[in-house]
Amino acid sequence: MSKRKTRTHASNPTRRSSAKTRRSRTGAEQNARKQQRLEERREARAKELAAQHRARRRRGALRRGLIITLLTALGVWFFTLRSTPVTEIRGHEIESLSVAGEGQHVEGQVDYESSPPVSGSHSPQPAACGTHSAPIANESQVHTLEHGAVGIQYLPDLETQQIREIESLVSEFDSHTFSAPYPDMDAPIAVTSWGRIMRFDTFDERAARDYITEFIQKGPEEQDCPASSEQTFKPPASEGEGG
Repeated sequence: MSKRKTRTHASNPTRRSSAKTRRSRTGAEQNARKQQRLEERREARAKELAAQHRARRRRGALRRGLIITLLTALGVWFFTLRSTPVTEIRGHEIESLSVAGEGQHVEGQVDYESSPPVSGSHSPQPAACGTHSAPIANESQVHTLEHGAVGIQYLPDLETQQIREIESLVSEFDSHTFSAPYPDMDAPIAVTSWGRIMRFDTFDERAARDYITEFIQKGPEEQDCPASSEQTFKPPASEGEGG
């Protein structure tokens, strides 16, 4: 009995050591697997973040490309729009004529290309802007057009109501518009600016307003032209009645 007990006691430490070793090995393996899984998750997360970053960069590049394309298209459209001459307004043709004569001051009368004139050599003294009751000398009004003014002129026998509508429109502007009778025209009404003329048989207030908006202060010289004239045209019949 004593010998068997001795063998039994001698074998217990060995088994305990072996079990402890197995547990230690198993724990190490588990830790290694946990560490590996952790590293795999970290690597997967890093790849996911990198993919998201690349996707954001692609979306950002796409947005920038679209914005650049849009701005380029708008720039081309605007440049084309502004560089394309306006040839009509509300169905009324705009005739473009010579723009010669900028800065050319002369004394005396000048033979002009159109009636009323829209360019050419002109008087050193520009006409006043505003409403006029008498015709304006060709040479003076050309100088005013050179300063960016828009003129509306009419035959003296035009219906009085239309004349009043013309004067009313011109009076809305503080500068760079004028109106006056003009005895020698092919059409009853002419709207003029530097190098351009639009004609009416009957006054079209909306077309005239659009013309002013389009061409006012776009002459070759930037000069002030305040509406200092506030005269009202009196048709010949009214003058006869007054006499």
